[in-house]
Amino acid sequence: MFLANNLGVVYGKSNGWSVPILGILAIGVLLFFVGRASMIQPIATYN
Repeated sequence: MFLANNLGVVYGKSNGWSVPILGILAIGVLLFFVGRASMIQPIATYN
């Protein structure tokens, strides 16, 4: 997560954007997979 944010900031500045695009995409993909896993698997498996 931390590395993705740093890469996103560098990527955004190198392209002239002030928004860390790569970091936002990485977080979005991570949340997407976490959401899918929580939907597919029961919560009891995490406990």
